[in-house]
Amino acid sequence: MQSNKTRHGCNIQVMVKHMKTVAQRSADGTRHISVQTFPERKGSNVKPQSFFREANRDTAIELAELNERGAAITIVPQRTDGRGRKLKNIKGIRYLIADCDSGHTLKSLQALAVTPDIVVESSERRFHAYFRVKCALSEFRPLSMALAVALKSDPGSTDAAHAFRLAGTINWKRNQRTQLRKCETNTDAMSASELVEALGGQIPINDVPSSVRESRKPSTVATGDMPRADEVRDLLSQIPAKERTVWLHIGMALHSWDAEAGFEIWDQWSKSSLDKYDEAIQRPTWDKFDGGGQRTIGTLYYYASQYGKMNGAPERSWFPTSDSDVAKFVTTKLCETLRIVENESCRVFVGHRWSTDKRAACRAVLAEIEELVQCAEQAKNSTATTLLKRMTSYQGAQRILADMRAFPELDAKASDFDQDPYLLGVPNGVVDLRTKEFRAGQPTDMISCTINATFDRNARCPQFGAFLQSVAPDRDLRRFLRTALGYSMTGSIKEQKAFFMLGRGSNGKGTLTRAVENVVGSLYSGQMSPSFLKSANKGSANGPTPALMALQRPRILFCTESERRRGIDEPFFKQLTGGDQVSGRHNYGETESFRPRGKLLLSTNEMPDWDRENEALWRRILVIPFTQKFSGKSRDNDLDDKLATEASGILNWLIAGAFDYLQAGCLPECAEVEVATSDARKRSDSVRMWIDAECRRSARGKVAAQDAFDAYSRFTGRHGMEPMTIQKFRLRMVSLGFKQKRIKQGNEYLGVQLINI
Repeated sequence: MQSNKTRHGCNIQVMVKHMKTVAQRSADGTRHISVQTFPERKGSNVKPQSFFREANRDTAIELAELNERGAAITIVPQRTDGRGRKLKNIKGIRYLIADCDSGHTLKSLQALAVTPDIVVESSERRFHAYFRVKCALSEFRPLSMALAVALKSDPGSTDAAHAFRLAGTINWKRNQRTQLRKCETNTDAMSASELVEALGGQIPINDVPSSVRESRKPSTVATGDMPRADEVRDLLSQIPAKERTVWLHIGMALHSWDAEAGFEIWDQWSKSSLDKYDEAIQRPTWDKFDGGGQRTIGTLYYYASQYGKMNGAPERSWFPTSDSDVAKFVTTKLCETLRIVENESCRVFVGHRWSTDKRAACRAVLAEIEELVQCAEQAKNSTATTLLKRMTSYQGAQRILADMRAFPELDAKASDFDQDPYLLGVPNGVVDLRTKEFRAGQPTDMISCTINATFDRNARCPQFGAFLQSVAPDRDLRRFLRTALGYSMTGSIKEQKAFFMLGRGSNGKGTLTRAVENVVGSLYSGQMSPSFLKSANKGSANGPTPALMALQRPRILFCTESERRRGIDEPFFKQLTGGDQVSGRHNYGETESFRPRGKLLLSTNEMPDWDRENEALWRRILVIPFTQKFSGKSRDNDLDDKLATEASGILNWLIAGAFDYLQAGCLPECAEVEVATSDARKRSDSVRMWIDAECRRSARGKVAAQDAFDAYSRFTGRHGMEPMTIQKFRLRMVSLGFKQKRIKQGNEYLGVQLINI
C-alpha cells in the first residue's frame, strides 16, 4: 500500500485532490495543471521551472520531490494554453481568489455571504479563498481588485496569471505544511459580478447593466478599466502624498493607466505635499516605471478605500508585508541597480560600477526594507511595522533577495557586462577613451571592472618619463610604446598583434611591465604563465580549463617567456591574437564560448624558435627592442616604489596613448620596431639560419645527423642563441626537406652538406 505522506511531510493525497479540483479538462478527458516552482529554502539549488502536467499521483510525487529539495510549488488556477504562466497564456477564468494574509480566520471565511469553494491555509492564519465563477477574461482584473477591497485581502494577487501554493506541500518560508481546509468539487459557478456585490464589493462600471450604470455617480466606482481623468483626480484628492511608498505606488498605477497624461496628474498630486515634493526626481522616477509593472489603476481605488474616504474606513495606508509583496516592491525600487546573473549570483551597482559582492546586494535590499519600516511607523500602521521589522536582518534580506529571482526585469547575463571596448572603469568614475572625458559611472555603462589607479586629470609622472627616456632613447620608439600600451587598455582587438618586448636582462622591460600592471590592476589585466602559453590546448578535451576561462575579462595579458627551445602553442597563439572564439569551462561549470580581448605583452630574452616562413604567425608579431643595460650605479633598486607613487600620472599617459590610437585608427610607424621584428624573424628559425650560413644544398649531398647537430650547436653558441634539442632539430631538418636515412653508423641527412667538410 502506497503512503500518502513523504519522508519530510508532503501530503500526496491532499496535493492530488487540490490539483484535480482546479485543473482544466482537456479534450481527451484528462485534467492538466500549470505549475510554477522556484527555490525557497535557504541553500536550495533547484532551478525555477514552469511546466504543464497531468493532475495525477505521479505528478504529485514529482512535485513533492522538488518541494523537499527546497522548492516552492505553486499552481495557476485559471485556464491556460499550457505554454507558460504569463498573462498572455491565460485563456479563461475559473476562480476569483482572495489572498487573505491577515484579519481572517477559517470561521470568518465560512461566515461570508457566499462561502469559498476551496480554502487553502498557506501558513498559520493566512488563507487562499477560491470562489468558482463565470467571468470574462477582460473583466477579471477589476473584479478581482474589487473583491480584494471588499475582503481587505492582498491586491498584489489579483493578476490572472498569479500562481498560488499547492496544498499539501511545505511552505519553506514558514516551515509549515500548506493545509487544504475546504475543497468543494461539484459546485456551480456563479457570476463574478454577483459574487463581488454579494460580498459587499462595488462593481466596476463596465460590468454594470446600462440601466443601473446611469444611476451611479462616477465617484462611487471602486475600480474600472479606463476611468476618466476627472475620476482619477477625484480619487487622488482622497489620498495624501506624504508617504514615499504610497507616492511610488500611485506613480506606477498612473503610469499603467496612461504613460503620457498620467505624469502631469501625478506631478500635480505630488505637489500637495510640498515638504516632500522634489521636482528634480519626478520625471526620472516616472521614466523608470514599467508599463507592464506591478501596479494598475485599481491601486488608486484600493488606497482611496484604505484612507477611508470611499467606504468610511479609518485612515490606514497599505504596506507590503508578505515576502512576495516586499520582493515585488524592492524589485521595483532596485530594478536599475540590481541584477541576477544566470548562475543566480547577484550584482549590485555600488559607487561607479557593478559589484559581485553579495553582501552589498543584501545591504541594498535591507536599506529598502528599513525605509518601508520608517514609512509604516510614520503612518502608524503597527501591524505592518511589526511584520516588516521581522525582515530587517541580513537573513531576512537574503530571503527577500532569493524571492526576487522570479522577476525577469532583474535578469542579466555575464556577457552583458564590460562590453563597451572604449569605456575604462576607474575607482572614482569612468573614462571614455575616445574623448578622454571623465565622468561618474552609470548603471547603464554595465561596467564591473576598475583599474587600480585613481583618475586625476592634473597628475604627472616625471620619474616615469625619465625612466622611459633611459630605456628607449629614440623618440619614435617612446611614442610607439605609449600608443601600443594605450591601445592595450581598450577592449578592441582590431590590430591582431602581440607585443614582444625583446632584450637580455636588466634592460628595463620588467620595470615597465610592473609599472603598467600596478596602474591597471587585476580586473583589467591578467598574468599568463609561460607553461600555459606553450601548452594551452593540451589536456583533457572535456576537463575544466580555469586558466583559459581567466581570459574572458582582461584587456592586457602579461607574460614572461625566456625559454627558446620549448616555443609557444602556435594554434592557441593565433586564436588569442586573432580574436577567434575559444571554448572552456570553470571547475564544475558548463562549457562556454567567448572571444578573448586581451592583448599579449610578452617580455622575453629570446624569440621562440619559429619557422620564419610562417606568414600567418609573423604578421601577428611586433617586436619592441630593449637594448639598454642597467647595472651597478646606473641601476635604481627603488625605482618600482618610486613609479608606484606616480600611478595616476602613468594612467594619464596610457589614456593619451589610447586616445592617439583611436584618433589615428592604427599604430604609428616606428623604424626600430620594424628592424627588430625583421631581425627577430630571421633569428627565430635557428636551423634555417645555420643552414644559410654553414651548409650547401646539393642533390648528392649528405651529412651525418650527429655531425649536423654538433655544427648547429656550435653555431648557435657563437651567436648567443639557445639551440634546439636534438629531437626538435631532427623534426625541423625533415620539415625543411632534408630526408633522414638510416645507415650502419647511425643516421644521415640527404640533400645537404657542411661547407667546411
